Amino acid sequence: MRPTIERLFGWDQKRQDETFARQWSVEEVTIIHHGEADVGWLQTAGIDGAIFVKQIYLDPASQNLRIGTSVLETVMEQAKRAGLAVALGVVKGNPAQRLYERLGFAQTHEDTHKIYMRWSG
Repeated sequence: MRPTIERLFGWDQKRQDETFARQWSVEEVTIIHHGEADVGWLQTAGIDGAIFVKQIYLDPASQNLRIGTSVLETVMEQAKRAGLAVALGVVKGNPAQRLYERLGFAQTHEDTHKIYMRWSG
């Protein structure tokens, strides 16, 4: 995310550390495994009748291997069984938006920096 954040805001390590600490909630986090390795994390919360994907992170070496797709499909299946939607916000210009669109997420609204999307199964 660093290139996108640098483009939008400029990079301020202290601000990034503070933002991460404020947003991180261990109770909401699931570690993503691939084979024997921990390759990332998923942070979700129940918000407004949906599973909200607050953060999904994959180590760069683990990107473009369909791991993120698989993780999101699992969340979507869990939401479908529970009768919930899945929602998320993606920073404008983040290539992950194409993945979300391929999975059937539709834009609901946007603000200055993010596009918000929802999947209703």
